[in-house]
Amino acid sequence: MARDVMCTVENCKFWENRNCTASAIEVNVDGGGHKAGYTAETNCQTFVAANKG
Repeated sequence: MARDVMCTVENCKFWENRNCTASAIEVNVDGGGHKAGYTAETNCQTFVAANKG
């Protein structure tokens, strides 16, 4: 199992210096299903907008 999960979504509350700090992550295929043909067809369901207020 991966220990480091790289992330480029700076406005996520779990983002810290290009790493995901969530205790678990969920990634799904856009539009449903169980197979993605390429990276752009996937998305992180763990995303929560950071409160920068």
